[in-house]
Amino acid sequence: MAATAGHFYNSDRGHSSYAGLIWEPYALGVLHLGATVAAFNGYPRVRDGKWFPALIPTATVEYKWVGINIGVIPTIGDRLYGGVSVQLKLKVFDK
Repeated sequence: MAATAGHFYNSDRGHSSYAGLIWEPYALGVLHLGATVAAFNGYPRVRDGKWFPALIPTATVEYKWVGINIGVIPTIGDRLYGGVSVQLKLKVFDK
């Protein structure tokens, strides 16, 4: 399990923030599979831009101190455009 948070320029040409947890109980070598449970804001057609929860299927590839998170965002009618999220991550500390 890992924490995730950030800020980005969204597909509605606005700014969004997010915070959540990544849970990936399945592993195949360096590939980990699971989901991200997070809260997002900044989408005017979803709760008028206020915070909303999301469940995003997630895959992570990690090697030593570097990794990539890949999330698949579903389209939700005419409120939210779907897409693929790619995040680069660096290990800051080890156990």
